[in-house]
Amino acid sequence: MRLFHLEWKKINKRPYLYAVLGMAAFSLFVAMLFMLMPKEEMELSQIDPVWGNITTLVSCVTFAEFAVFGAVLNARTVLEDYIGKQVLLLFSYPIRREELIRTKMAITWGLTSGGAFLTNLAAMLAAAVVSFIFRPLETGFGVNEALAVLLYSAGMAVMAGNIALISLWFGFWKSSVVTEIVSSLIIIIPLANMLSASLFSSGLQGYLFLLAAVGVTLAVSAVITMKIIHRVKNMEVK
Repeated sequence: MRLFHLEWKKINKRPYLYAVLGMAAFSLFVAMLFMLMPKEEMELSQIDPVWGNITTLVSCVTFAEFAVFGAVLNARTVLEDYIGKQVLLLFSYPIRREELIRTKMAITWGLTSGGAFLTNLAAMLAAAVVSFIFRPLETGFGVNEALAVLLYSAGMAVMAGNIALISLWFGFWKSSVVTEIVSSLIIIIPLANMLSASLFSSGLQGYLFLLAAVGVTLAVSAVITMKIIHRVKNMEVK
């Protein structure tokens, strides 16, 4: 816990907090825009104005935002420490290399996933309040809709943290911050498109697709995490 506390204190949280607030505002904007869109435009887009579609769309936006956010966070707080001159200082600590890198990745994964979960939840709850007051949708926000929001928020949050870890491996592979961030975009764009396809998958099919995506990214990120730990453990300082 002491190591966790020390690494936590090293992070300059202010710019990341501003970024989270900006992403939360954009997710809320997307929710309001979709919910208040005129019916004629909604019919042209071939998307039904129901809570399931709004939840999926906003969750995909939040996922994309925080997956990139996590990649940047990993680049600044993890990767730069190991590809720059600061690595000499890191390896001089009386701490096992595996424990240090594991702690760093746990912090960034927690910040990415936690921020994504709370942001998506807050945006959807705010949309629910607006819906309760102004009744822009024909269907109400009930228990089933609340459960769907919780499931999508948790699933997208876990995937955002996982994608950030996966892209970190590419940064270590090429010893490049730019490579890490670009790789996160390459992964996010097709994955977000596939996830948004569940707008047209009703009921159990959409949930199963989400759970499958979470499972795959979780498995890949677990393997990637072990590879990064192994790489750092055997890293030679020049």
